[in-house]
Order: sequence, then structure tokens, then C-alpha cells
Amino acid sequence: MIQSMTGYGRATANAEGWSLTVELKSLNSRGMEFHFRLPGHYMQQELQLKNLFAPVLQRGKVTVAVSLQNAQEEKLDAATTIDGEALKAYYRRLKTLQAELDLQEPIRLERLLNLPGVMSERLNTITETEQELLLQAAQQALNALVASRVQEGAILAQDLRRRGVKIGEYLEQIPAHEAGRIPGIRQKLQNALRELGEPTDQQLGRVEQEILFYLEKLDITEEKVRFRAHLDHFLRLLDDAESQGRKLLFLTQELWREANTLGNKANEIQIQTLVVQIKDELEKIKEQLNNVL
Repeated sequence: MIQSMTGYGRATANAEGWSLTVELKSLNSRGMEFHFRLPGHYMQQELQLKNLFAPVLQRGKVTVAVSLQNAQEEKLDAATTIDGEALKAYYRRLKTLQAELDLQEPIRLERLLNLPGVMSERLNTITETEQELLLQAAQQALNALVASRVQEGAILAQDLRRRGVKIGEYLEQIPAHEAGRIPGIRQKLQNALRELGEPTDQQLGRVEQEILFYLEKLDITEEKVRFRAHLDHFLRLLDDAESQGRKLLFLTQELWREANTLGNKANEIQIQTLVVQIKDELEKIKEQLNNVL
């Protein structure tokens, strides 16, 4: 089942007047990246959340935002504490110095907050209730994110399948243009030879061998067989129980390589036109696969 790396999930858990919300946003990435926005005293929970999310999400750039509220306050800022007495003491001392030095510059609050001992981070760990709420909301948000990925993945799978089938149709059109291909190449070579002068029987036999060798090198049967095998494998992977983005991308690269060889060896305008159409679809598939898990 194809999954997109793009998705969104949000969940809120409530208990004892507390409300904790976990919000997850996922974008495509080559690896697994996390960016956390947590209350200050939740920093130690980063590893716990990574261990919960990473095995399920596998790849993607994931932003994790946690917010905490309670019934008495619209927003609970648990990250820091302010020592009001220390702040007042600083203020009184600065006012005294202002008067002594006859300074007129105002005393700004933001400068007072940066003085030693006024503001400090809370180092206490989260409560048992908060821990339960965090895990509950995180699991529900994860489930919602995965559902979102699956939903978008289904849309991607439809597009990938449609393009894969179209590529197969282009491939099936190639044999219709092969009937006159080899005789045409042979005739061109023989005409070129005659322009050089009438060959002897011995020369003609040697040249015929060279022509046969050259024509064998232009044979595209193996490329068509390998291309069809890779394409069938690609279409099967779209129905796999697990999302197979990396394997699909690898097969797309192999299909591109075979198409290149086929186009170079074809030496026939109609076949080369079909190859260009195949490569156009493969390019679009590669773009879509950048967002597939």
C-alpha cells in the first residue's frame, strides 16, 4: 500500500482539568528528521516521542508541536519561572543608581528579565498525568498522520499505475515499427557499399558478415524483455502490503536506463518517438516518487 510522506495529524487528550494537544506535520525527506516545539519541561520527552514515531513513519521531515492548557488558564507556560522579588530588587537598585548618576534612560523590563537569577527554566519533570496525556495524544496524532499519508498515497498510486500502464502501451507499439527496420538498415549499408565500387565475391561475403554483426548489435529484443520485466515488477509493487518508495524509485531508474539503450539502438524514427514518450512518463513518475514512503 503506497503511502505519501506528506501528512497531518492532530489529537487532544484531557484529564483532571488539563488539556494536552499534539500536532504532527510531515513532509518528504530522504531520511527521518524531527523538529520539536515542546514546553520547556518536556524536553526530556523528545527521545520518547522519537522512539514512538520513527518506526511507524520511517521517512519524512516531521514537525512535532505539543501545547498544554488547563481549565484556569487560557495557556499554560510551563517553560520558565520568574523570581519577582529578585526583579524588584534589581529595579530598586537601578533606580537608586539612576538618581545618583543623573541618568534619564528608562529601565526596560526585557533587560531586567535577562539579569542573573530573575528568569530560570523549570527543571522539574512532567507529572504522571501529563505523561499519560502526552502518550495518549501522541499515539492518536500518529494514527491520524498515518491515515492522512495512506489517503494521499492512494491518490499517488492511481497516478503511478496510470502512467505505468501508459508506458506499457507505448512499449507494445514498438514491434509494429520493427518489421522493416532491419531490412532498411541492411539496404542502407549495401547502398553505401556499392557507392564505393563493385565488390568481389570475397569482399561481398566479408561485408555481409560485418553487416550481420552490426545488425546483431542493433537488436533490441533483450532491452524490450528487461524493460517489460521491470515494468511488471513496478506495477506489482504498487499493490504491496508495505509502501515501497525506494524500490519503486530504483526500478524507475532501471526503466530509464533500458529506455535510453533502446532508443540509442533502435535507429528508427517511430521507435525513438515512442521512447521519448516513455521517458516523459518516467520523468513524471520520478517526480511523484520523491513524495512516496
